[in-house]
Amino acid sequence: MPGFLSHFRRRHLSAGEQLTRLLSVLDQAAAAAPEADDAVRACGAPGDVPGRLGHAAGELVSTYHRLREELAAIPVDGDRVGIAAEAERLLQYHQWLLHTSLQLAFSLNADPRKEAMRRRLDGIGPPAARLQALRDRVAHLRSTT
Repeated sequence: MPGFLSHFRRRHLSAGEQLTRLLSVLDQAAAAAPEADDAVRACGAPGDVPGRLGHAAGELVSTYHRLREELAAIPVDGDRVGIAAEAERLLQYHQWLLHTSLQLAFSLNADPRKEAMRRRLDGIGPPAARLQALRDRVAHLRSTT
């Protein structure tokens, strides 16, 4: 029965392979970042938020969810555990902020507190820069491996 049980074990990847897969996830996150930043900013803009923004931002929420799943499927060890954990936190933040921005922008109940919170939305902020810096760090580590 060893073949059956080995099916459920995670395959070991070399450090270079781990970094390559981490970099792939971070590259995709970096590619989505400008659109995510714009979507959050647009959710906080004065006036009505266009419905097409809701669709685009919803797709970005799904993108960050998929990236988190892809990240979780990467078997990491050593120093890459910390990198993966940091990436997970940043991807989760991006997903959460987009989701929350959508909830505030498309709330059916008029609430002055929600509207005040919505008006403070001004992009992803420092976590976007941290995600890009992490991507750059992983790219550098990958190039030296």
